[in-house]
Amino acid sequence: MLIGSRADADRFLYDWRRTLADLLASEHYGMVAQVAHENGLKVYGEALEDNRPMLGDDMAMRARADVPMAALWTFSRQTGPNPSYLADMKGAASVAHVYGQNLVAAESMTSALAPWAYTPKDLRRIIDLEFVSGINRPVVHTSVHQPTDDKVPGLSLMIFGQFFNRHESWAEMARPWVDYMARNSLLLQQGRNVADVAYFYGEEAPLTGLYGKTPEADAPKANALVLSLDRTSEDRKLSGHITATSLTEEDGVLGTGGVGGLHFTDGFDSNAMTVGTQYRMPGNYSLSASYTTAFSRGDTVSDGLLS
Repeated sequence: MLIGSRADADRFLYDWRRTLADLLASEHYGMVAQVAHENGLKVYGEALEDNRPMLGDDMAMRARADVPMAALWTFSRQTGPNPSYLADMKGAASVAHVYGQNLVAAESMTSALAPWAYTPKDLRRIIDLEFVSGINRPVVHTSVHQPTDDKVPGLSLMIFGQFFNRHESWAEMARPWVDYMARNSLLLQQGRNVADVAYFYGEEAPLTGLYGKTPEADAPKANALVLSLDRTSEDRKLSGHITATSLTEEDGVLGTGGVGGLHFTDGFDSNAMTVGTQYRMPGNYSLSASYTTAFSRGDTVSDGLLS
């Protein structure tokens, strides 16, 4: 059903979806983090993971977590990884880099309908893909509690693996495999991200929604930071988005390899942006798409963006 014209309906739907996304980020993810911190706990936060199972901004959701988290399930050599998981990992890593966090976690090596079917030889290419995608704290999925030793191979999480426990057939030989994951993780945690390019993926859909079926083709291959630009916040540590202005500050949060600071570019999948974002764009950016101001969020005089 159209509300007024097609353009009016687009504006309404954008505001409606963005309101739901904001509330999900602040009232769910934000509240979980607040209660956890009040009780001396830290939060690992996954987001949408696979395509777009609900309305929300996967970058904003994970901005509340102490350790942003993604997911990578197992995949065959013939089919390759699910593109949505690649976007999910890049998003988690970018959240960590924007907010100065050195830890990026991932639900790792999850499998389905493949009982006790994997060995370290099979899993190494999976974990290596995580490491080169920005993950430095794998969280093995899963290690189900095994209360007895006389019933093997024991309990499982229904159809889901891994079956990472003492009843695995290669459990007694697992030390080199565990050392490999641990040593790589520790080494990668010592590094600091240096980004030359900020890749703006637009305001129309989350990363996993945009690239759930096909990997992004136009993003820089290295030294890039996935970025969502939207409204400002008094406290960037609690903000779902980070502004262009704060990215160019010499505040130690981001390292920039290019002369004159971070260079901004955008994706071909975005063709509209809010007036607020246009006003916040820095001088050192290039836009590949032909943009229209189809959205209404921030398009008011009271926001101080229009004269």
